[in-house]
Amino acid sequence: MTEQKTTEFLAALDDFVADVTDQNKALRFYTCLGNVKLYVLLEYGYPKVKINGDKKELLVYTSEPTELLNADGLSTVALGLERLAQELKNLAASGLLVDEATRNVSIPADNIFYVQALQKKATDFKLKTMPEQATLTLENVIRRIVKAIPEVTSAWLLGILLPGKNAYQYMVILEYDLTAINEVKQTTAKQIAENVTPLLADGQEIFIGTTEELAGKKAKQEFAPFYIKLNF
Repeated sequence: MTEQKTTEFLAALDDFVADVTDQNKALRFYTCLGNVKLYVLLEYGYPKVKINGDKKELLVYTSEPTELLNADGLSTVALGLERLAQELKNLAASGLLVDEATRNVSIPADNIFYVQALQKKATDFKLKTMPEQATLTLENVIRRIVKAIPEVTSAWLLGILLPGKNAYQYMVILEYDLTAINEVKQTTAKQIAENVTPLLADGQEIFIGTTEELAGKKAKQEFAPFYIKLNF
């Protein structure tokens, strides 16, 4: 895991554990889950599980559990969502047990498979530039906001067509420098949404992402930003 992704995942995990009924916190947590790798504890090359009655959970860790590796035959491997889902199926496990003995968070296997399916579906989207007149108005509002946030280095405003939809919606893509913390990203997204949403036509939505995500990576590769931070 990169340090930034690890930090965001841990923050989302702790928020989720503090209130598992909050849908926004759950969505953020599962979104982060799709972007990280977790350490799986291996015993002689086979994933180690914890068995509690008829419940079998795959042991995973947010950082390498070096204190557990003193015993013979124990090692770790870092796996992403795709491989984690496959191991759950191979083991017929009921889910993941994250950071046993510290956070001790159980994630049902069905939730892992659901996030995996959403991640695959999310790759099937299209981006395009939107009509110039309306876009210029929105860009001016967004530019005013991001100019006051030094961690934002670039911004794009595009149309995105999501799977199963027949109309493009607006999407703001933001690129941050390495100093940006998660709270800054959340506050910026909220500020943009609050200022842009009232300007949209009926039926239109605004999505806000970063260049760390799939749509953001594609936007950075294929389109020019409307805002670039000037370093002087």
